[in-house]
Amino acid sequence: MNVIEKNKKKLEEVRDKQAKELAEISDYLPIIESEISSQYEELAAAEANLDAESYSKIEEKISVLNKKQEMYKNRLSSIENKNYIPKEQTQSIEDEIRDFMKKEDDRLLKNASNLLKELEDIYTECNNLRNEAESTIRDLQTNFTTKGTTGFNFYSYEIRGENLRDAMNCFKEFEAYKLILNYNKK
Repeated sequence: MNVIEKNKKKLEEVRDKQAKELAEISDYLPIIESEISSQYEELAAAEANLDAESYSKIEEKISVLNKKQEMYKNRLSSIENKNYIPKEQTQSIEDEIRDFMKKEDDRLLKNASNLLKELEDIYTECNNLRNEAESTIRDLQTNFTTKGTTGFNFYSYEIRGENLRDAMNCFKEFEAYKLILNYNKK
């Protein structure tokens, strides 16, 4: 499993965990609100009975419940705002992905370098073959082109064709003419 898949799986686990937490908070908030409202009723009753001790205890409970409600609401809003992963964990995941990408880049760069070297070798080989073909055609033109009058009354024989095969065919024709000429001389 590569780094990206591993971190994707980790992110899915965090999202599932936070979805469960979101459901729990959504269920628990109405309970806290009903507790707070019942505590306010008890507070009103304690005030009516002039019971200072229960009044202060109930006020303390209401304060704790309000703080709890505020904390749950903050957590709920952070989950809804998709703050799935803490900053430190996000940073470590980013570093891990950067390292993975650097290794992949190095590997791909090495492969590209090898391919480029192979391409240069092929180009050099093709260039050598082209130079050899050009030199063969030049040799054919200079060494096997007839000058002057022959039995067929032509002054020069040109090598025609766009590639080496055509040139060789022309050369074979020329050699055939030479054989015919030599045959007549014997």
